[in-house]
Amino acid sequence: MNGDQIALACPACAARLRVPAAAAGKRVRCPKCQTAVPVAAAPAASTAEPLDDALVALASGTALESADELRSRLEAQQARAAAAAKAAAAPAAAPAGRAPRGSGRGAGTPWLVCFFGALWPRGFAGRLSFGGLLLGGAFIVYGVHEHSIRGQAKHEPQRIDCETLLKQGPGDNAHIILTDHVLLPRYIYQESLGRWEGAWVPVISRQTLRDWTAIKLGKQPAEFDTIPLHERERVLGKLDTRDFVIQMIVSFPNADREAYMDQIYDSDELHGTVFVDDWLMGLDGKQQRLLRSTYPRTDFSKVWLLVEGRTPQSAGHANLSILGGAALVLGVLGVAGWRAMQQAAG
Repeated sequence: MNGDQIALACPACAARLRVPAAAAGKRVRCPKCQTAVPVAAAPAASTAEPLDDALVALASGTALESADELRSRLEAQQARAAAAAKAAAAPAAAPAGRAPRGSGRGAGTPWLVCFFGALWPRGFAGRLSFGGLLLGGAFIVYGVHEHSIRGQAKHEPQRIDCETLLKQGPGDNAHIILTDHVLLPRYIYQESLGRWEGAWVPVISRQTLRDWTAIKLGKQPAEFDTIPLHERERVLGKLDTRDFVIQMIVSFPNADREAYMDQIYDSDELHGTVFVDDWLMGLDGKQQRLLRSTYPRTDFSKVWLLVEGRTPQSAGHANLSILGGAALVLGVLGVAGWRAMQQAAG
C-alpha cells in the first residue's frame, strides 16, 4: 500500500493495477482484460495492549527461569570462560602417543630401569615379585635335579653290599638297598629349638670291620675266624670312628630322637639313593660346618652319601615342578613388565 492507493495484480492477465484506498474490499475491473479483480480489505489496526512477558511464556508453555537457575547458568558461563582462558594460556600439548617429559611418576624413565625397579624387593609389591621369582626358580631347580637323579636311579632299587658299593659304585642304578654294612658309633645330629633335624652316621663294610679287628689283635685279616669271640667283643668295645678312613656317610633326614637311631643301628638293611658329586655343597652352611668339624680328616669330595628313604620321583612329578616354576617366573616377569610400561609412560 502506497499512500491512499492499493497496488495489486490482475489474476487473469497479470497487469499491474493501482486503485484508490476507498476501493478496499470491493471489486474493480481490469482496464486491460475487463476481469473483475477483488481488492483486499485493509487490515484493522490493533487496539490490544502488548502482553506481559510472563503471560507470553505461560501461553507458549515455557516457564521463566527462577533466580537460582539464572544464577547457576551465569556461574556455568563464567566457569567455561575461565577454562577457555586457561587453555589458551597453557603450553602446546605433546604429540599424540608420547607422554610429555617430566609429567607423571615414571615419565622420561627408561623402561628397563622401571622393569628392574618393579622386581626389586622394595615395598610389598616388590617383595612379592622377588619372592615369586625365588620360589619359581626353586621349583625349576628341583625339577631339573629330579630329572638328573632319574637318569642315575631307577624306580626299583638294587640290592648291593657295602664292600661292593665302595669298590665299584652303584653302576647304573643309584637307588639301592644296602647290606653287609656297619654304622660307626660316632654319629652327629642337627638340633633346632630343642628338636632334631636329621642325623649323619659314617658307615663301613663288615669286611673292613673284620680286617680292622684282626689287625688290632695282631692277626692277619684272613685269621679273623680263629679269633675267640670274647677278644673280638673286647676290641669292638673300643671301636672309634677316627680309626677309619671315612668313605661313606648315611644321612637320616627323619631322625628325630635317640630311639630312632637305636632302631637304625639294629637294622640289617638301609634303603635310599646314593650321591657322590658335590653333595656337601647342597647342604646349608651350618650342616657343612658340623660335618667338617666332626670329621676333620675326611676328604668329602671322595665320600659317598646315602640318603636314607630317598627315592627318585616320577617324570611327571619332575615335569610338573619345572612347568609350575616356569609359569610362576613368567607370570612375575609379565606383571613387572606391565608395571614398568605404566611407569615409563607416566
